[in-house]
Amino acid sequence: MKTLNSFKKENTARRRKLKIDKFRKDVIFLKDNYFSIKQILNFLKVNNDIEVSERTLIRYCKRHENEKIDKKEISKALRAFLKDNEGKGRKSELYDYRDEIQALYDDKYKVEQIQEFLLQNKVKISITAIYNFLKKSKNTTEQNKSSFIKEKMQTPNSNNSNGKKEVSKSMAAFMNRNQEIIEK
Repeated sequence: MKTLNSFKKENTARRRKLKIDKFRKDVIFLKDNYFSIKQILNFLKVNNDIEVSERTLIRYCKRHENEKIDKKEISKALRAFLKDNEGKGRKSELYDYRDEIQALYDDKYKVEQIQEFLLQNKVKISITAIYNFLKKSKNTTEQNKSSFIKEKMQTPNSNNSNGKKEVSKSMAAFMNRNQEIIEK
């Protein structure tokens, strides 16, 4: 009688190869850039002569949702497709502030304080929407653990000779004001 481990060593797992596996990078890139499932299906059909069901594509995208594809890795066919088409999926108004929101949340700011920060940046949104956005964006932020203070919101300070970077003015003002409130 064979043990499970010996069976696994002798036999490799065989997963059925999908037609879209050849275009994995293109499909993931399109999904990450807010193209709808129908647009991705259209790209596969027109440019690559591949027809898959909508449900198969949805499952495929879910299976690969944590992968990130750089624009350099996409095919020439996709580059041509991108020139003619634009992602039309829904995009949250919080998307432009996702790094700031996540950084504030990671730094233990309350959601009400995050809402106040967004109001200062002329984004009116409910607390529930912020909670839902944080829950949705959790998967993507887990991949990129570096905080926005180190990456997105820092700009090189031309007056600083030691190469340090500074935080954007709106974020610095918000953080300073909240620090003053905490100290009181």
